[in-house]
Amino acid sequence: MYISAAGRGPNDLARSTKEYEQVRLRTIGVLTSATDPETGAKVFEGVWAREEIYNGPYVQDAPDIIFELAHGYMVSNAILPPGLLKGGFLRPLRSGWDVSGYHRPEGIFIGWGPAFKAGDIGSANILDAAATALYLMGLPIPSYMDGRIAHSAIRPERLVQYPPEYVDRVSSETDSAPGAYTDAERLEVTRRLEELGYL
Repeated sequence: MYISAAGRGPNDLARSTKEYEQVRLRTIGVLTSATDPETGAKVFEGVWAREEIYNGPYVQDAPDIIFELAHGYMVSNAILPPGLLKGGFLRPLRSGWDVSGYHRPEGIFIGWGPAFKAGDIGSANILDAAATALYLMGLPIPSYMDGRIAHSAIRPERLVQYPPEYVDRVSSETDSAPGAYTDAERLEVTRRLEELGYL
């Protein structure tokens, strides 16, 4: 959830840093205490300021508030009405509604091929997907990445035979690393992309 803050757009609500923080804290408080008027059940499993979830140099690009809805609730595309649960923004799911998906922290991990173990691998983390993919492609893994190889999904003999390699930095296209494009190859790629209408 983004807060319309000063400098972001024509309909800014929060005019200063102080006002922005006040609006954000108040919104977090309202969402945290929101209950279904019919059942009294809490509508949100959790509500967080972005700094509680994310870190790093791009945290300012993340939504101002991150929330997880309780099971059985969805966000509607309707405009926020006078009441959160009275006909619009948040709605309890109804039987027969066509819902394409739910925003939940749990997901499905499926690995196929000789590198993977058979059967249940236990828990996995989405942060580990990139490091695992790099390892399986035989590429070095940047040591600064948040994720690590999903060891529980990989066969132990694979890890022994092909130990993972970690590096402090990844070579850029200007480095003379194997696989980097030559000037002629770059021109050819550009030509083909232009013919396809991408450039």
